[in-house]
Amino acid sequence: PDACRPGAVVYSPMPWLKQGLPVGELGNGILVEYGNNANSWETIVCMMRAQALLTYDNLTRPGIWNDNDMLTVGCSDHVVDLAYTPCKIKGAWLNAVEDRTQFTYWVITASPLILGNDLRYMSPATLETISNPEVIAINQDPLGHRGIAVFHSDPTDARGVTVFAKRLSGTGRRAVAVFNLSEKPIRIRVQWDWLFFGEGPWTHAKVRDLWRRAAVGGS
Repeated sequence: PDACRPGAVVYSPMPWLKQGLPVGELGNGILVEYGNNANSWETIVCMMRAQALLTYDNLTRPGIWNDNDMLTVGCSDHVVDLAYTPCKIKGAWLNAVEDRTQFTYWVITASPLILGNDLRYMSPATLETISNPEVIAINQDPLGHRGIAVFHSDPTDARGVTVFAKRLSGTGRRAVAVFNLSEKPIRIRVQWDWLFFGEGPWTHAKVRDLWRRAAVGGS
């Protein structure tokens, strides 16, 4: 919200270029991209895997964020100048499911949601993805917690299943994102102890699917 004030400027430096200075004092964001973003699904998978392990988790808080760089959601052939956007690989656009996967990852890790696509040319699916108020609210939660990986099906395989959990403001509230990066459907059960973060234990919860904007029962 502070970045939306008239005249506001957001600084997101690369911390490894400023050795010896406190990272949290360099700016409003910490650029944690793993290589430059590009509209390639393989690049997105690689970034998600690397950033799950290599981030400044203890420094993420209101006013200082892990910055995953620009989103490639909605990249299309209408991009005019490929040099200044993450839409670098012409014709290799992500599909709607891949777009939503990337957007979900940026949301759960509390990264700034900076669009890299041409806003004049967006499909209905792209507009639906980037404007879902319930999903965006997770990213903008005032607690400012960055979701962390609480489960990997195979730590050595980037194409497995990873579960992220994020603390939210309010007692006992959590956001959970399950990423299946394999090539086949997988059923997974989210465990209670993945969500405690020093609170709990709990035995019941109300569950809501934010992409469908619908309650899905409880446990």
